[in-house]
Amino acid sequence: AAWNAEGVATIDYPEVASDDLRQYESREKLKQLGLGKFNSLACWQFCREMKPGDVIIVKKDRMHVIGHGVVTSDYRFDERRPQHRHVRGVKWLSKTDDDGVRPREKPLVAKTLTDITDYEDQVQGSLRALKPFTHSEPDQRDKDRKRPAPMPIHPLNLILYGPPGTGKTWRTVTRAVAIGENRDVNEVAQEDRAVVKRRFDELRTAGRIAMATFHQNTTYEEFIEGIRPVLGAAADDVRYELSRGVFRRIAERAQEDPAGRYVLIIDEINRGNVARIFGELITLIEDSKRIGRNDEARVTLPGSKTDFGVPANLHVVGTMNTADRSIALLDTALRRRFVFEERMPDPNHPLVSPDAGGVDCRKLLAAMNDRIAALLDREHRIGHTYFLRVDSVEALAETFRTRIVPLLQEYFYDDWEKIRAVLNRNEFVRESKPPDELVRLNLVDAEQRVYELPPADDDRWTDPKQYRKIYDVKAQADQAEDGGAAQDD
Repeated sequence: AAWNAEGVATIDYPEVASDDLRQYESREKLKQLGLGKFNSLACWQFCREMKPGDVIIVKKDRMHVIGHGVVTSDYRFDERRPQHRHVRGVKWLSKTDDDGVRPREKPLVAKTLTDITDYEDQVQGSLRALKPFTHSEPDQRDKDRKRPAPMPIHPLNLILYGPPGTGKTWRTVTRAVAIGENRDVNEVAQEDRAVVKRRFDELRTAGRIAMATFHQNTTYEEFIEGIRPVLGAAADDVRYELSRGVFRRIAERAQEDPAGRYVLIIDEINRGNVARIFGELITLIEDSKRIGRNDEARVTLPGSKTDFGVPANLHVVGTMNTADRSIALLDTALRRRFVFEERMPDPNHPLVSPDAGGVDCRKLLAAMNDRIAALLDREHRIGHTYFLRVDSVEALAETFRTRIVPLLQEYFYDDWEKIRAVLNRNEFVRESKPPDELVRLNLVDAEQRVYELPPADDDRWTDPKQYRKIYDVKAQADQAEDGGAAQDD
């Protein structure tokens, strides 16, 4: 590969010196020319995967970089050039002296052309090292034309984790669309949900997105490949065939189309036995072990005897409910290979109402979560999605009675004193003594307490004061005063 003052980047190998790379429909066709694994990948990426707006960082050797720029054109084959006819237009933004600069202590990637999008330490380290050499004043063409933004960076292996109701599943939809369209996830998140969901469905129909849910009985055979029975027309007509699992199917589709980005979503990834489900493939999903990377690794699948690797354009996005299992208890191999993004309750979410029939749901959620974090832990807080579009006290009552209180019962194992503490001792939980006959028979202790919830049609569920008491200290004092006055009367 080469670069120069002409404003271009080029690539050249003797095997394709006189061939327009666009005539080759796959990387395999390039390999058949004798280019080898890495050189064929370099040509394929230079022609097919590199896009205008991509940032190029040029290295002198494995320890030094000498400049960077932004791609400004599609691939072209320039027959007028005596050599290096494979060309991309580039706006060079920096150039050091011949010795270059050293961005870090460890070596850089070795191949002639490498997609280092997912090696953020190399990207940021190189750009920081080149900053003193970056042009401070753009030329007139730059002033007249908006410079393309660098392409977004998406981790290859990502787990969204947090308490229930924090929007993890929806965030996977947003993330999958952002990956599939090579866009920033926050930009996609600002768009209309229905539009994003439609694009997600389109990508899924096209085979670019696949989904799986892990549970205690999920197996390697379901996820990768295994022998399955197939019923024939007759009841006793059973045959067995080797079936490919969801992971192998999408990995093979991604390998056939290196120019596209593919996403496998694994919901509840922490509920499965990851070591058993992934088997030997847990190593292959590492960034550096992907097909075409420095330490590319493959295995022979035990059932089909197929040579299998994981392509670098397949992203794995998992979700994890921390109320089920703490991140600290995750399989070590899984933790080491994934980037983790925490999703926590957002009481100020725009769809959480500050006035639902006289109740500020934002303050209500924040107050309960503060108490849950103190009484239990931060990983069991209540997510904001429980309160989305709750715009009346009747809707709030339904949510509380059927979703919030049962969740608190699960969290605290029916420890009603702690549940009452979370609710700031409002009137949703009533306390009474056990029946006298049970005490006389010594079946229960006289000091034991019995707790019960109001029936569904009880007015307390729709009384705004009961909800305000959870977060409003003044409301609590006023109610206590009213109770004292009633006793005086």
